[in-house]
Amino acid sequence: MAIPASGKTVLFESIEQYYNEKHEGKTKLFIVSSDQVSLQLMNEHIAANPNASKEDAYQGTRKKYRTRYDNEIRAVCQKAQACEQQFIVIIFDKNHPENALKGPLDIVKDYFQQFTSIGLIPKTGKPLGNNLFSITYLVSCVQRAIKRENHETLVGNKEKVASVVLFFFTFFNKVQIDKLPFNKVFYVPFTNEDVQMDQVLREEALECLKIIQRERFPEDIQNNCKEALQKFIGICEKYNLGFPDKNLQREIVWKEIETVDK
Repeated sequence: MAIPASGKTVLFESIEQYYNEKHEGKTKLFIVSSDQVSLQLMNEHIAANPNASKEDAYQGTRKKYRTRYDNEIRAVCQKAQACEQQFIVIIFDKNHPENALKGPLDIVKDYFQQFTSIGLIPKTGKPLGNNLFSITYLVSCVQRAIKRENHETLVGNKEKVASVVLFFFTFFNKVQIDKLPFNKVFYVPFTNEDVQMDQVLREEALECLKIIQRERFPEDIQNNCKEALQKFIGICEKYNLGFPDKNLQREIVWKEIETVDK
């Protein structure tokens, strides 16, 4: 459960390394990637419409996404059923706001009578208002998103990319962890949380965020909050918040997985 540009890929590489080292071939790991499903749909759209841009392809395939993603989960579950390994781990590489959790788990139930569901949730500092996450986490993710190039699906100019991340952030308002459909939750550090920096970001960004959060969709944020959005992007570019130490993240995640193993 996270927003875009959190650093999920790095985390999943760490989990894959754990099973390769600790289980020595006893585990089969599968990853269902939301981005790869979207990219496949976009490539199909561009093949049929050679003049279409990546952004056009993304918009033109959004209605097909849910069915394709669910079918990918079913295909992976079928492969998992046929495995000879003692342990099976399926990672759902997706941002997963609360309303997106039930569908994948219901599909898994169709194939497996017993399984453990684990939620991977960013470990952040003081929540921003009624959101699950901190302002440091939000700024870090926007900062990473507007800097990175050649992402599979998060395409467009800074304003568009930032508005998408801000849009996803609102999905984590009023989330109650104890009511989520998980057997266990891992809290994973994706950001460098600092109390003083958090306060600085609140003082500088809170007013423009209040304006931005009046809007519901990325397009509305871009069209109706241009000044506030530009100011927020400027704040995100002003500070170099960086990534947490990969070894620390790995140590925390591996310790959590060992608890489940036992």
